[in-house]
Amino acid sequence: MNDGCGARARAMATSCFYERDTNYCVIYKQGEEPKIVRKVAAVKLKKGDMVSPRSGGGGGWGDPLERDPELVRMDVKNEYITIDIARNIYGVVLDPVTLEIKWDETKKLREELKKKKKS
Repeated sequence: MNDGCGARARAMATSCFYERDTNYCVIYKQGEEPKIVRKVAAVKLKKGDMVSPRSGGGGGWGDPLERDPELVRMDVKNEYITIDIARNIYGVVLDPVTLEIKWDETKKLREELKKKKKS
């Protein structure tokens, strides 16, 4: 069976992860394992089946170090980004258990990251 995704993607279909491309769909058919496809035009669906399109996000707007730390915290809470990304990209330090913002550490880290960007 050739669904355009390759053996690696098919093997990982149950985890709904496709590592080579951020644009794909997961097809959920009743009574079948989820299937990853790149093109859905020829996929026949029945009532109750579902298509879940997946696409990569955009590049964002503005300097990530200027993003409101509370919005970054909410992105982590909603699983849009990881705690590591919050720290390394947005300069926001969160408690890994409570997700509370560590304000003093965040301020210090953001200052350090801004200095690195300038050099």
